[in-house]
Amino acid sequence: MLETIHQEIDNLPNEAQDLLVDFIHILKKRYPSTAIPDKPVNNYENLKKIGFIGSCSTGQNLSTNYKQILRVGE
Repeated sequence: MLETIHQEIDNLPNEAQDLLVDFIHILKKRYPSTAIPDKPVNNYENLKKIGFIGSCSTGQNLSTNYKQILRVGE
């Protein structure tokens, strides 16, 4: 089947081949690849890298003052 498609494309005029390439680019933008990455995703490391995971020490009651404490760390 792929060989037949390849032959059909080769028989098209250059302008039609260019249009086909443009159409394929549009399709790739609309339907991005869902390929699985080669390396497994480590969510913990990704969250740690962006600063979402960490710790802080405070003498205050963190349950009531957490917004102030976190804001100071920015």
